[in-house]
Amino acid sequence: MSVTYDKDGGYIEIVENGVTYRRGIRIEDGVVSLVDPDGTSKKVDLIYVDASDQLVLVLEDESTVTITAGAGDMTKAVYDPTSVEGDAFDVDNHVDGTTNKVYTAIEKTKLTGIATGADVTADNAPKAHAASHVAADAIQSATAAQAGLATAAQITKLDGIEASAVALATVKADADISDAITKKHSQNTDTDLDATFEATFMKKAAMNLLDEDAGLQLDSALSADGKYCGIVEAGTLGATVAFGEVVYLKAADSEWYLAKADATATSGAVKIGICLLAGADGEATTILLWGKVRADAKFPTFTISAPVFISAATAGLLTSTAPTGTTNFVVRIVGYGNTGDELFFAPDATYIELA
Repeated sequence: MSVTYDKDGGYIEIVENGVTYRRGIRIEDGVVSLVDPDGTSKKVDLIYVDASDQLVLVLEDESTVTITAGAGDMTKAVYDPTSVEGDAFDVDNHVDGTTNKVYTAIEKTKLTGIATGADVTADNAPKAHAASHVAADAIQSATAAQAGLATAAQITKLDGIEASAVALATVKADADISDAITKKHSQNTDTDLDATFEATFMKKAAMNLLDEDAGLQLDSALSADGKYCGIVEAGTLGATVAFGEVVYLKAADSEWYLAKADATATSGAVKIGICLLAGADGEATTILLWGKVRADAKFPTFTISAPVFISAATAGLLTSTAPTGTTNFVVRIVGYGNTGDELFFAPDATYIELA
């Protein structure tokens, strides 16, 4: 027989021949009694500790009960090892185990969005980015329609299309996007990039044709020194030339040189322009053939609407006064003053050579 006292339950547990009995302890009017399961009780006359440090109860009928020191199955060391001393059913009082964990509110929110039956295990686990996919992956073997992806042909069409371009659904399957320039043709009723569009728009652009009652409009006023607008062409310089200097195209090498009105070869029966891209001999340049230009460092003060001439005194400069008095000097109007510092460049094809 073994007898154990449960200090938390306030009872004595007796195990005898495989049968467990529990007897309560009652203290009433200073008298300690041992209560049997049937409710009968026996007064404890004497309590002492024997040589084995065990508690012995001597009952009123002179029988004894020896109690082995121990603990019940609801000890604090087992059920509250971290001294929470709180509600055991409140999850906030729980801690993670080695295998099983307590979900936080954030983790539960993440799980809420996962569809029922989603497969996130083994070979079907989600990939961090497309580069990690291989040919065996379902996303690689699925058709474009199944995966909701763009085909290679569709991606090619999308290349170069601007964000404000017409919707992809309106572009014909065989359209050549590279021929559509900016793709901003929403004003064109023929939104299919087909032969009609090429015939009505692309060919006119290539031929520089204008529709009836349409025109080319120059900027109303140049904003600052060094600005221009008009018709230009690329060329090569035959000498060092600055922005705003007047030049002529020499037939011998097709390069641009400084113009000067002291001879017809450099200002008369030759092609005239204004340099827009300064440079040295042999360098590429841009020449204004007709339009507006402002070059404060090179231009004189113009009179509005008065003619402007090539200077006979200094190569590359303009003057508001026509050359006079010297044989072979050339008088050729090359434009008119728009403002005191802005030139409307429109070189006359005719000229006068002084005798």
